[in-house]
Amino acid sequence: MKQTNILHSAVALGALYGIPAAFMNAYFSLPLYGLVTLHIGQMFVILALMTRGLPAALIAGMISTAGLYYETSNAFFFVTLSLELAVMLWLNRRGLSFLLSNFIYWLVIGAPISYIYLESADSLPTDFMVLVLVKLMLNGILYTAMASTIYHVLPMSWRFVSRPPVAPTLFGRIFYLSFISIMIPSLIIALILTARGAKQAEDQIVGDLYRKANNARLITRDLIAEHERVVNQLADTLALTDVNEHQALLTQTQINYPSFLTMLIANRDGYITHGAPNSFFDTLRTQPLEELSVSDRDYFRRAVESKNSFVSSVFIGRGFGADSIIAVSAPIIRDTEVVGVAEGSLNLPKLSSLEERQDIGLNDQLLVITDAYNRVVYASETTNLEVYDVYTPTTAHNVYTRAINMTRLNSRNYLIANASNQYGWNIYVMSRPQAITQVFTDNLLVFLFSLFGVTALFLLVTHKFSRDITRPLETLVDHMTSDASVEDIENNDGMTTELQAISGQLSKARRLMLDFNRQLKQQVQDKTQELEALNKRLHQLSQEDGLTELLNRRTFDELTRKLYSKRCMKQLPVHMLLMDIDNFKDINDSMGHPIGDECIVSVAKELQRFFNHEDELVSRYGGEEFAVVSTASSGSLLERLEQFRTALTRSCVVDGTIIPMTVSAGLLSVEKDFNLTYTDLMIRVDQLLYTSKREGRDRVTHELR
Repeated sequence: MKQTNILHSAVALGALYGIPAAFMNAYFSLPLYGLVTLHIGQMFVILALMTRGLPAALIAGMISTAGLYYETSNAFFFVTLSLELAVMLWLNRRGLSFLLSNFIYWLVIGAPISYIYLESADSLPTDFMVLVLVKLMLNGILYTAMASTIYHVLPMSWRFVSRPPVAPTLFGRIFYLSFISIMIPSLIIALILTARGAKQAEDQIVGDLYRKANNARLITRDLIAEHERVVNQLADTLALTDVNEHQALLTQTQINYPSFLTMLIANRDGYITHGAPNSFFDTLRTQPLEELSVSDRDYFRRAVESKNSFVSSVFIGRGFGADSIIAVSAPIIRDTEVVGVAEGSLNLPKLSSLEERQDIGLNDQLLVITDAYNRVVYASETTNLEVYDVYTPTTAHNVYTRAINMTRLNSRNYLIANASNQYGWNIYVMSRPQAITQVFTDNLLVFLFSLFGVTALFLLVTHKFSRDITRPLETLVDHMTSDASVEDIENNDGMTTELQAISGQLSKARRLMLDFNRQLKQQVQDKTQELEALNKRLHQLSQEDGLTELLNRRTFDELTRKLYSKRCMKQLPVHMLLMDIDNFKDINDSMGHPIGDECIVSVAKELQRFFNHEDELVSRYGGEEFAVVSTASSGSLLERLEQFRTALTRSCVVDGTIIPMTVSAGLLSVEKDFNLTYTDLMIRVDQLLYTSKREGRDRVTHELR
């Protein structure tokens, strides 16, 4: 009967502590990073051990871990908690504090068995496993320290353990209570700062991956679109010229656009009649007639059937070399009838410049580009993927972050961001996740070492502090046990001096704690200010073009959409100007990219000088392409535009030499047709720009809508 009552009592007391522990674990756990979470509710289990003994603590532990077992179907949490409780109680009964007992348990037993279990039960990455083990130790120290603090404010009737939780000496009590009172806020603040640092690193890495994937998407899209436009223009020109001029036109086009590895013209039956470069055409002439047929190629059939341009998927060339290429073709149409096809083969290996332009290789990142059929168009060398391989990334379990997907490649984990262009190409940018965990782990290690240093300092300070307190008391005891009379003791001037010394030492200890907390608070404020300044700078950089400090394309589009929508709702005029530096490629090729960059900067400065009115936005819209949106009058805008064009011819001066520049521009003034969408507006102004180029450049094509 007595044993039954003890069991019922243990169950009741365990439930008293276990229910709030389970509630806190379920609703007040502290997420630190990825899947790493602090379970503060376990402090009630430790408190049950301190006040009610092991049986009640085991019952409380079973209740507190029930939610974790329900989520994971894993009883390991209760096993480790039970072992932790038993070891802590055993060490405490041998004179060690619960806090020190918990630290020893995790260092000697908890961390090793957790590592063995995680290694066998879950394929966690090594760096993340180390992070989990450090988290387990810090979690144990934190909830044990919190339980110890609560224990010391509980009534004596709630205490059960047979030995005091700290050494009975004055020195031990002073050190223990002072240490945990400082360690708890220090640990919480350190974990908060560490979590914020890891989140900052995570946001930066994830944002960088998505930005680079999107930039690569735009670059590949523009690359294909530009060459598709060239082939379309060539086909239109061939349809209007004599066949004797076709070879010269084809050769000149291939020279102007060297990204075309080869170009050809096929007649309506699919036989090649012309080719470029000349070495390619000379080789073709030596081939048998059947070898000159491309009628089986998609780029021929699709262009003829649809009467539209066609961009193929990646394939391996035949005949002249075996390079990985995509074909860009367009039908040659005369009087609504297809009389042939013009085709250019883009040399895909040149896409390696994408890595350099995006600094992908320098940041230990990988780039993979696939076509609409998941065949590799380009891949970083370390991926071990070859062009034309089929690659579809698989999603792996991401323990690091929920903000981005994880994949495995070559038996390694990578964070992966992807984007697709209008041609069905998939761009994947990957990065190792260790950069995020490194921030977290480094900060935790710094904190641990700092904690050890503070502990050593407290040992020295507390030893002197306790001696200064006990020495006067020992003197007082000597007086009380000596043969001196009561009058001698009462009149002993040393009595008052000793009490003043005790008061002075207590004041010093308090000042030491306040100074420490003040310094810690100041460090938190300094770190917060640094993070806010960094966030502000990152926000500014995300809106500006790095070279010209003009608005970048994304920000310009966002602001212009709002301005355009507002003007259209009020039916107020708005003007969109899109311009492109004429023959800019010649400047880059003849003078080098640094000079080209200076020319772009000079254009930007002139744009800022002439288009600085209110509600005017200026952007570097592309490589050498600029955009301006204005609400000024048409007359004022055109007048300033001509002044800008005049100034531009002498604005770029390098080493005393003027580099004359002109621009081709398209200007669309919306003054009546306020139903025109923003997308249609940009399409039309882009068409006006290309009209200026086709009509000889150095001009403005203006349209009023």
